[in-house]
Amino acid sequence: LFCWLLFEMSAIPTYVVAALIAVGAFIGFSKGSTASLIAGGTSAAVLVFGATKIPSRNGYLIVTVASLALALFMGYRYTNSLKFMPAGLVTLLSALLAIYNGSQLA
Repeated sequence: LFCWLLFEMSAIPTYVVAALIAVGAFIGFSKGSTASLIAGGTSAAVLVFGATKIPSRNGYLIVTVASLALALFMGYRYTNSLKFMPAGLVTLLSALLAIYNGSQLA
């Protein structure tokens, strides 16, 4: 319970999305996709790295750029497959995260 006090409160949404992406990476890997593990693990690691830099401008910038890239890539996958899980969900979460963190840059 008290571990949340160690985080900057505005970074919590980023940590939550990073955790969901990491869980998805392991689920994809358990179904035989090494690419899911590499891509999801890398994405989650970049988000966590950026979140540790929040509330600095660099932290918000790292997370905004990473979540925009993830939203664009997964949005492309969603438009090809039209399957909400996982591409649509990741697109939605990444876009919302980009908007949230990008608004902190203004």
